Amino acid sequence: MTPPADYSLRATHRPKPEFWVDPYADITPLAHAELAAGPVTFFADISTYQPLVNSSYPYPVLGFRADTGTSTDSHAAGNWAYADAHPDRLRVLLPYIVFKPGEAAGIQQRLKDLFGVDCPPRVALEIDMESGVDFAGPGNHSSEANDLIGWAAQWSGSQLSTEGYANDPDWAGCWPSRPAWMKRRIADYSSSPTPAGFYARQYYGALPYPSPAGWPRSCAPFGGYVDMNAIPRSITQIEADFGIGDADMPLTGPDVNAVVAGVKAMLQIGGVLTDNNTQTEQLEAWMNGKFGALATAIAGIHAGQLDEAALAAALLAAGFSDQLARSIAAHVTVTLNVK
Repeated sequence: MTPPADYSLRATHRPKPEFWVDPYADITPLAHAELAAGPVTFFADISTYQPLVNSSYPYPVLGFRADTGTSTDSHAAGNWAYADAHPDRLRVLLPYIVFKPGEAAGIQQRLKDLFGVDCPPRVALEIDMESGVDFAGPGNHSSEANDLIGWAAQWSGSQLSTEGYANDPDWAGCWPSRPAWMKRRIADYSSSPTPAGFYARQYYGALPYPSPAGWPRSCAPFGGYVDMNAIPRSITQIEADFGIGDADMPLTGPDVNAVVAGVKAMLQIGGVLTDNNTQTEQLEAWMNGKFGALATAIAGIHAGQLDEAALAAALLAAGFSDQLARSIAAHVTVTLNVK
């Protein structure tokens, strides 16, 4: 589970090697098929070592280095310009700053120079905390890092719009005391499940370590020399989590479809539904009616209110028994990472 100690050598922190072969591209579509039981939003985080983002980028979330700790990233303005001009494509932006002791005042000023005096509404700032060379260095930096993330929350107007990033050893060694309201992203390059307690995961950094089966290890326009991440939430849920947009907005069609797919997956695991010819046409028609009614019921739930109780109520409204509704809701909300 512990990521490699040299994660500072990932794609966003060094030039692309002269000899580089992209990962096998055909694995990318498998991720969406394997994870159909619950929403997972993938995204890249990039820096001066990747091309500027453009219209070929496929995901609604983007991370990019805004500040090296001592200067603005040379691609930050270009990445921000595209993102700012395309709010329909890039709905959540996670610019990150490399934490370096004693540099807070300069970082804050450069962020305002880049984004403006007021934090833009789709921006959630992240602190990159690492013990390596050209980063924070070893030692406990909690006090200064907490002051900086507190400033970020004040600048954005919400504690929701903050995140921290490190690998497991650096969380423990460099930032052991941190605010409970801050989301955490972990660098974990392995095929193991994401450790508990983390909102997002960087699972690939163009380094020779495994990733969860089927998760994409490349994306346009960056190819395979890029850092890839996953959040086990739909984009509407992510917006609500970061305080972006209207949390009272009803769930979108893709969100509703993802929840219904999760219910179908649970019924298949339990043997209620099968993919073979023993399933009768009457049962198929009956279940399709249930799923249609379920989709209608879920569509009335607001983005910030999808929890186990709300899903159980929707299942009951769709005609599922009380026992089955409660059992499905308990399992599906865990799969969807809904509290």
